[in-house]
Amino acid sequence: MPNLPWEILNPIIRSLDPFQAKKAANALSFIDEDESHRLWRTIFKDDAWIKMALNCGSDPVLIGANLRTVTNSCQAKKGGKPLYIVLRANDWSGDTRYAGVTSLRRSLRTDHCYDQKNHEVTLPKLSWYNTANKKITVPKIKLNVKDIVFGAEIMELKGKTTRKLFEQNPLRSNFCFYSSGNICTLASPNIVGVGGSISQRDALTPICVLNLPSSRHQGKTWQFTIETPGCPPVKPILKNGKSGPIVEYRY
Repeated sequence: MPNLPWEILNPIIRSLDPFQAKKAANALSFIDEDESHRLWRTIFKDDAWIKMALNCGSDPVLIGANLRTVTNSCQAKKGGKPLYIVLRANDWSGDTRYAGVTSLRRSLRTDHCYDQKNHEVTLPKLSWYNTANKKITVPKIKLNVKDIVFGAEIMELKGKTTRKLFEQNPLRSNFCFYSSGNICTLASPNIVGVGGSISQRDALTPICVLNLPSSRHQGKTWQFTIETPGCPPVKPILKNGKSGPIVEYRY
């Protein structure tokens, strides 16, 4: 174990990114139990693609219900439904799209498979023993990489797929920016649809926008819009009339 007391070591580790923290943990013979670090390392085997995205000015984020349970072995029961997660680059330059999904896949866990039709990566259930000889099990994950393929401002998803990203009662989801070191909760009023903020899963369709405050860009809120195929024409209503975030959609 390291000579530094944990109350000193912990904030140092939290200031590192997931793969820097892993290297430090290996060098100092302790276990990095930060949940956001473990989440990203559950999906990625290295940070090559992430570094490329960050260097392009992107702000990669994972979005999905129950992200905190990804490294919780009780969620990985046999026959359980896979966790559905969206990876969004938040890249207005288009560089990550130019690099393509092949570049992304080189950094993902090697045991994944890719569904080119639906632009989904499947990561099978995985178990291992950490340095404390504790068994860690993560459930099967389906990772939507459509944003990496198309880079569009609006993502088209079937309604049932959109609903997989949320818990109900109350309506909420999670998001985790690579640069933040935190898994955050997304809930009303930061989930907006037709008529304003949303509190029921049925209201997520035909269109919704998720407001995701960035930790990398101070004062920046990324807006992630999801619409169903054949979404009827809607008008976005902005907070300040002609500028600012979307606060409502109207037919």
